[in-house]
Amino acid sequence: MPSLPEPKDATRNKINEAKYFLWQVENRRDAYLNGQGDNELCLHLFQYFFSAFLCSARSILDYMKMQFKLNGTLAYRKFDDGYMQKDGKFKELRFFSNIRVENIHYKFGNKEPYKVKQRDQVNSHIGAYMLLEKSDESKSASTQLSQESMQDLEISTQESLAPQRVPIELLFLKQQGFLDRDTEVIEFCTRQLNTMIGLVELCEKGIFTVEELNTFTLLS
Repeated sequence: MPSLPEPKDATRNKINEAKYFLWQVENRRDAYLNGQGDNELCLHLFQYFFSAFLCSARSILDYMKMQFKLNGTLAYRKFDDGYMQKDGKFKELRFFSNIRVENIHYKFGNKEPYKVKQRDQVNSHIGAYMLLEKSDESKSASTQLSQESMQDLEISTQESLAPQRVPIELLFLKQQGFLDRDTEVIEFCTRQLNTMIGLVELCEKGIFTVEELNTFTLLS
């Protein structure tokens, strides 16, 4: 569970909400990779929490605009009409916003906003021990070793028969002008959430200006 400070206003409350849902998204992925659930169930839960995250995270900007009365200001017009467009500084936020619109308003059609990439399955095998016949003097020691080896083999067999997890990657697909490369979903969402938190912090300091947006540092 992420550490969520007491929200001091509606915008910060939305940030906490988004953090919680992103934690659930990551948790569902990790549950699958750790063998805590079957593939189909984990992916369904991933989709449910992912949809909730998209809604709460994207609304951060709306809450920010209303709370700090940014609508109509030069800085917000520059941000929304310039930076948050194709090939703009905040182009990934526009991509994120578009994903949210498509997800909420069901504009996907027959395509998905992300794909599941299955890495090569790691081959597992059952190890075995080969014991050589020894002299009478060493038979008792050999017998003891044989018993210990068989116990090890039994443990190894049980472990190898456990359900094998196939590592998966969930990727946003590259989109010209908005996303430069296929990007892991949680990595991308974390980056956008941190960007939005940074923008809120500018507002809280009273410095949401064109100059500050020009020098705003984006995580790569």
